[in-house]
Amino acid sequence: MIKSIKIKNFESWKDVSFTLSKGVNVFAGASDKGKSGLIRALKWNTQSRPQGTSFINDFLEDKKESASVSLTYQDNTTIERKRNNISGGINYYKINEQEPMVALRADVPSEVSDLSRIKKINIQGQHPSEQYFLLSDKPGEVSKKFNRVAGLEIMDKAISDINSQVRATNWKITLCKEEIESREEQLKNLKWVEKAERHAKRVKSLNIKINKNRGELTYLETLIIKLNLITEELEDFKDIKQASEELILLRALSLEKVTLSEQHDVLLRLTEPLIRLDLHLEEYHSISLSLNALKELKKLDVQREETISLVRAILKTVESLEYSERKVNEAKIELEKAIKEFDDLKDTSVCPLCGRG
Repeated sequence: MIKSIKIKNFESWKDVSFTLSKGVNVFAGASDKGKSGLIRALKWNTQSRPQGTSFINDFLEDKKESASVSLTYQDNTTIERKRNNISGGINYYKINEQEPMVALRADVPSEVSDLSRIKKINIQGQHPSEQYFLLSDKPGEVSKKFNRVAGLEIMDKAISDINSQVRATNWKITLCKEEIESREEQLKNLKWVEKAERHAKRVKSLNIKINKNRGELTYLETLIIKLNLITEELEDFKDIKQASEELILLRALSLEKVTLSEQHDVLLRLTEPLIRLDLHLEEYHSISLSLNALKELKKLDVQREETISLVRAILKTVESLEYSERKVNEAKIELEKAIKEFDDLKDTSVCPLCGRG
């Protein structure tokens, strides 16, 4: 609700203010005294009508002076509309002390219309170009205008929108029913799909089994290759008994090696006194005895060298025999493992080569 009106340089109003009371306010006066101008001032502030600058006072000598209409509402919000007669000059709306908003064409800023909430139907005049308010309208039009004044036209629009949506929804339902019937007919012609799906599942299951059997077959083929390799290696160890006898002989040679090693140590211990004896012979015996002793020492030295060579040969033979013994043991383990795998394959009900039971 408008609380006060202030008009400056608008038509016949040079500078005037009105304070309105709550309820009905009446402006009375003779013709051509500014009653219609007051209505147009209200329209210019709330609806940007009339356009142009013809409403600005003709008696203004300075074109820089501007026309303005300010409306103050019950919540003390003031909306000012202002314009002068200079191209590109003043032309704006202003709310309270906020920054002015430029007025473009005949558009009212949304901030202004949201605050005033005054529409065209709220302001009626009696200008010859305007019909008398409600007097020449049909009852239905009068009802619609009252609805617009009271803000009830939104209900009519809502009902109209709802009816439109109901019609559109009914049309969609009809289309959906037709689509469902069409799809049902198509489904009748696609009964073979269920049977094909069952076959596809069965084929998929068989394919999984085939892939599994292929993996098992590959594993069996690998085992057969290993078995053949082990069989070929076993050909070098056909006579296990002979290998055992050779192993016993190697062990005897090993014992003999130990004995010879002990003898070698004894000879070394015997050699040391002989060397010391050689030194004493120079002092206590004749040259002849020394020569004989030297000959004996040379013989002992030759025997020592021969013994050492024999011991080395025996050690080498023992090492070879130990290596052979390890190989025989490894071959035995591989043979036992291959025999066990072969026995396991014999116990299965499916042939590892052809896959038949």
